[in-house]
Amino acid sequence: MPSFRIQLFIISILLMFVTLALKSFSQVNDNSYDYVFAHKFSGVHNAIFILSQSYTGTEIAPAEKRKAAHKKVEDDTSNAKNSISVRESGDGESILVCLDLNDYDVKVEIIVYNMLGKKVMDVWNGKAISNASCPKEYEIPKTKLPDGLYLCVAQSEKFRMVGKFVISR
Repeated sequence: MPSFRIQLFIISILLMFVTLALKSFSQVNDNSYDYVFAHKFSGVHNAIFILSQSYTGTEIAPAEKRKAAHKKVEDDTSNAKNSISVRESGDGESILVCLDLNDYDVKVEIIVYNMLGKKVMDVWNGKAISNASCPKEYEIPKTKLPDGLYLCVAQSEKFRMVGKFVISR
């Protein structure tokens, strides 16, 4: 059993806290209160009391968890880098679309749209083909399209890529 002086000290501290804290408090949200109290030696203090264990908010994780989450994102291959490049052929008569894919066992659809979003040409619809220099160059004849700005969309179940090209004669 603590001595009378210790009990008196504890009670006085509690009473001081309660009397000073009750002078100024505000409800922060449904389950917590923010108490502001002043102490003549140590200054103004804030104490927030949470009344229940259920809350919503952002958890600030320790550094180890943040590093593990960052590594998990780096190791994720679901958004592996596929690329599309659109260029003019050497003779200037066609546009060549080159797809560099991580997985060539997918059905690829290549479509040309004008800037209004209207479909103007189906270039390819089938399994992707690869070779050594460019995995596969798909040809768009310039004679079939009027002058203008176009979007070449290559898509499958796993990706969607867009390349732009201009036809100007």
